[in-house]
Amino acid sequence: MADVETLMSVSAGDIEKVMGVAVADIESVMGLGIVTATWHGTRGVGGGGNDGTGYNERLDVIQYKSVTSSGNTSDFGDMAEATAWAGSVSNTTRGVFLGGYTDTYTSGTAGIEYITIGSTGNTTDFGDLTAGIEAAGSGGNGVRGLTHYHSSSDKQVDYITIASVGDAADFGDAVIAAQFKGAWNNGVRVAFCGGTSGGSVKNDIDYFTAATTGNALLFGNLGLFVQDNSCVESDTRACINLGKTSSSDSNYQRQIDYVTVDTTGNGADFGDMLSGEQGCHIDNGLSNLVRGEWWGGTNSSSNAQDEIQYITIASTGNSTDAGNLLGDCEFGPACLSGQ
Repeated sequence: MADVETLMSVSAGDIEKVMGVAVADIESVMGLGIVTATWHGTRGVGGGGNDGTGYNERLDVIQYKSVTSSGNTSDFGDMAEATAWAGSVSNTTRGVFLGGYTDTYTSGTAGIEYITIGSTGNTTDFGDLTAGIEAAGSGGNGVRGLTHYHSSSDKQVDYITIASVGDAADFGDAVIAAQFKGAWNNGVRVAFCGGTSGGSVKNDIDYFTAATTGNALLFGNLGLFVQDNSCVESDTRACINLGKTSSSDSNYQRQIDYVTVDTTGNGADFGDMLSGEQGCHIDNGLSNLVRGEWWGGTNSSSNAQDEIQYITIASTGNSTDAGNLLGDCEFGPACLSGQ
């Protein structure tokens, strides 16, 4: 049956408030089924990255695993070109990689590629962003995908319609112009966190309503001023691996913050990343709405990692080991889930 939340572009909880009908009764009232999310699933996929042996040693590998297991990843296919620091968004069936550093575009490509999450294989051309970007936080509500520019002066956010191939368009402007922002989303909002501008590290969280184009509003603040943060989420909570407090890898933090996504407010302490495995890079987080995973990254000794760590989003506590990638990977991989 049809999906009420996708049809109405609001969460089941908000539908209950607006209609005065309990969530459990909405299906019988409207003749429609309820699917709580269309932007995540049980198969996790990560594309590209950098193997850590040199700044230009970018990867074209796509790898996958079940988010419900603690096993290692398997080979999925290849990206069209070795790419690090790409953005990533998905619906339940299609995964999209946006921009990034490639060997051809060292200052950021405008290229967009996609995969069918339930199968394996190489990427297919989707279209182009309005300009080349890299290290850009990306998020979506399963219908639209938004990506923030890697810029300390440009506030622009692009968007695509995930189900339809084609070029991106301008969605609106962020509250804060900054680069190296992480992103989280639910079925209504897409938010961007932290970043750095002109050498000044930020703690701002701003958010967009994905169904309507326009400028961002301020959500609140993270517990630290950080860049290179990476997020995982359920339909009610987002958890932010805070990244680092300056451009130096020696300043990676272990702290994880969380926020309640349908309100506004500041981040609260969730727990810590595993000791020595602090690093994250923008879009290397994914979830199945219950379990959130971070794939690879860089630790405080500037070493690329192959570890996967997970948390249970609804609780608080430290991360746990969840297997390994095919090899060391920093500056990614760009992660998403579906199917």
